[in-house]
Amino acid sequence: MGAGDFLRPAGNEPGGSVRALAEGAMMTALTLVLAVISLYVPVLNIVAQFLFPAPLALLVLRRGLKYGFLSAVSIFLLSAMLLGLPHAVYLFILYGFLGLFFGWCFRTGKKPVLALLGGVLIACASMLLLLLFPTYILGLSAEHLQDMLITMFRDFALMAEQQGASSVLGGMSPDAYVEFALKFLPSAMFFTAMLLSFACYTLMGRLLRRLGYDIAKLPPFRDWRLDWRLLWLLIAALAASTLGDFTERELLTQIANNMLAAMQIIFLIYGLAVLLWIFRRFKVAVIIQVLAILFILQLFSGMMIVLAGVFDPLLDFRGRLEKFAQKRE
Repeated sequence: MGAGDFLRPAGNEPGGSVRALAEGAMMTALTLVLAVISLYVPVLNIVAQFLFPAPLALLVLRRGLKYGFLSAVSIFLLSAMLLGLPHAVYLFILYGFLGLFFGWCFRTGKKPVLALLGGVLIACASMLLLLLFPTYILGLSAEHLQDMLITMFRDFALMAEQQGASSVLGGMSPDAYVEFALKFLPSAMFFTAMLLSFACYTLMGRLLRRLGYDIAKLPPFRDWRLDWRLLWLLIAALAASTLGDFTERELLTQIANNMLAAMQIIFLIYGLAVLLWIFRRFKVAVIIQVLAILFILQLFSGMMIVLAGVFDPLLDFRGRLEKFAQKRE
């Protein structure tokens, strides 16, 4: 079976099951190479981790979830023997499920936005599982897990101070940073899941398109749109935060604040899309675009961009500006 076979759709040709098993073996071997690179090769290890789900996704795209699961189990067992159980668990949980899911989305023709949203949820669940898995295996209590996190955050803060990089702490002392990091750990995990899902989906989509597969593209970033009904979630988070403060329910307040932090990230990204559309529409030079964004972030901490993201679904700034520009032309 040559490499060119992967450029053709898999059908019900004679010996199809044998060919599928052979493809599964090839994808398993390729994934193991990426696993080794992710552990032993500096710099390339980051790229290798994002590409780790790609062979699984390709196998599921061509042959379905059955062969994808068989390959995933083989990858996990071989990785555990070659690289150790901790690294195998890390790669399999964080990236393996994404590969299976995105492969299924490619195979069934799901819209890119739905695939990304599903990827974010799977990545969030995977990170939570990674956080709880060692605790369950070692039989540790929730207090032990919290102590481990406190130690990790404090070590990071002290290392940043010692190396003169205290700016990454946002001007907080190590103790204040630890408290902040613990309170907003869920929203930080959500943000990481967004980056992970987007990076894996984008890299896999480009790779599969280069191989000749018809994979739907995401729209250009400047054309991204949010459904206005998402604002109800923002309103609910604000109401929950107010209620938590009023009734002095710390858990409710913490949940609401994490929801608000996650929503702020979403609307900041969306606001940047609105801003880039405006720059593009009125042909602003790239250097001016960069300086303007840096100026807004520095002067207003990005709040203007967040507000643009919040109000655009309601007021449709781009539609109004387009009509205004057409009238002038």
